[in-house]
Amino acid sequence: NKRVMITGAAGSIGSEISRQVIFYEPKELAIVDINESDLADLELQLKTIFKSGQVKMYLCDISDKNKVDKMFGSFRPDVVFHAAAYKHVPVMEKFPEEAVRVNIIGTHNLATSVQKHNVKNFVLISTDKAVNPTSIMGVSKRIAEQIVSGMESTSTFVAVRLGNVIG
Repeated sequence: NKRVMITGAAGSIGSEISRQVIFYEPKELAIVDINESDLADLELQLKTIFKSGQVKMYLCDISDKNKVDKMFGSFRPDVVFHAAAYKHVPVMEKFPEEAVRVNIIGTHNLATSVQKHNVKNFVLISTDKAVNPTSIMGVSKRIAEQIVSGMESTSTFVAVRLGNVIG
């Protein structure tokens, strides 16, 4: 009976979290992603499963601080699962600025909004590559973990590291 927000909801990890959360019957579920097609498909899928509540879709780039803050003010989540991130090492080696923009700045924007809007719990989905990072992707996720662990707030901030779970 909580308001749950999932960033990166259209991705492989975020969509599975969405499908798992549905069975706990949240008061409302906000699915957030920048991928409009997969986000729309996920919304349709979840609405066929989730009859007792509402699914709200937010098309949002988490590196846009103002839009993130507006989304938090509108939805007022109790719990945030943050799965939005760039995760492919070879791609991030070619585009390191994107790893910084999404994985670092985006995480900072979300954590700041969590703090500002008194969200109870924030869960960062991180990676095993953040342990001893040897790539820009690993470094960007390690910095994201440090942002989350360094937040001073009444909110609970945690990071969960996942390995190569798909593929």
